[in-house]
Amino acid sequence: MKLTKKIWLVLGLLVGLMLAVDVARTRHELAEEASRESEYEARNIHALVMAMRRVYQDQFVKSGLPVTDATVGFLPAHSIARIAREFPNWSNSGIRFNNVSDRPRNPGNMADRFEMEAIDWFRANPAATERLRDIVEDNGVGYLHYAAPIRVEAPCLKCHGARAEAPAVIAEKYDTAFDYRVGDLRGIVSLRMPKAKIEERRTPAGANA
Repeated sequence: MKLTKKIWLVLGLLVGLMLAVDVARTRHELAEEASRESEYEARNIHALVMAMRRVYQDQFVKSGLPVTDATVGFLPAHSIARIAREFPNWSNSGIRFNNVSDRPRNPGNMADRFEMEAIDWFRANPAATERLRDIVEDNGVGYLHYAAPIRVEAPCLKCHGARAEAPAVIAEKYDTAFDYRVGDLRGIVSLRMPKAKIEERRTPAGANA
């Protein structure tokens, strides 16, 4: 092989290597950016859920409404669960969220195995404010799971303190989730973001063209 051809071959290999490195770096940067955006979005949804919980709770307490079968749906644990079920009708993001517990009063708010792991983790790490993990459900679908603790506050004790002091409809209707104290872990806000949607953000424009 002539020297000129060897030089061009080496130059071609170097250019190819540089392009491969650049593509790999670009994909890595896109992956990091997509992860940051997803985590930012998860934190904002969590903030919105907690803001709704606080407003619903404060408004219910200030309204002076008695806790009855007709009004219990306004309490945060009930209302947020209903909002979570309604959310997919307004968004095609695939995002799912709810407030869940290991001691729920409503079966729909029972923590699954991933959420139980998060609850146990928060009990072992009481100063932690959030937890992010990649999970794969039994159907093979992957999610970014964001969890944040829900801790008992003073107004919560009206329904979650001593059973003897709870409103009659609560004491008669439920036999669990009593005897909490301020600061106890009541449950978590659980949020799932489909990994496939996150992956779409990582793909450079035109890469699949």
